[in-house]
Amino acid sequence: FTAKEVQSPSRPDGKKASCAVCGLYKTALSPKIAPFGNFKKKILNIGNAPGEEDDQRNSHWQGKAGKLLQRTYRKLGIDLFEDCLNLNACHCRPIDKSGEDREPSKFEIECCRRTTFKIIAEYKPKVVILLGDSAVYSVIGNRWKKDLGTINKWRGWCIPDLELNTWVCPTFHPDYILNALKRNNPGAEQVIWEQDLTEAFARRREPL
Repeated sequence: FTAKEVQSPSRPDGKKASCAVCGLYKTALSPKIAPFGNFKKKILNIGNAPGEEDDQRNSHWQGKAGKLLQRTYRKLGIDLFEDCLNLNACHCRPIDKSGEDREPSKFEIECCRRTTFKIIAEYKPKVVILLGDSAVYSVIGNRWKKDLGTINKWRGWCIPDLELNTWVCPTFHPDYILNALKRNNPGAEQVIWEQDLTEAFARRREPL
């Protein structure tokens, strides 16, 4: 990391939202996994955080959740890696004390937020799909002054974000769908998820 990459304005609590203070890069095999995909249809997917397989392969969506996302996108006429650019709200793999995957903290997401917004500005996606709570917090959390709530509050909306100049479309993370499929079959959540994604993909052709 360069000195510039680990510097940011001081926070009220005295911490700095930087890679150096976050520290996740120290335990990651692949720190700061770069955006991946050929982006042919100008869709940016933002997930939660890299998992073990992603960290090992230095790429996004390599585990079970990623395989489900690939299959579902293919079913809806989108190739996850050819048509999209892929990123996570937290750019390094977060692990617990036993070395297992865990959810990123809000502060860890905040440390990556500046880079996430730079990527949106650089690539200019037509649609940004926020997959799960962490992605919503990354892109909306610093601008929404009321109670942010969970993904259930946001899923299904297609938001014309004039500040980012793109459609912002939150929906469930594929991990949530995997867990739901274990509980009920065929899975109402899968149907809702596919409807959300279909609506999001359609926004590529609509002006803000």
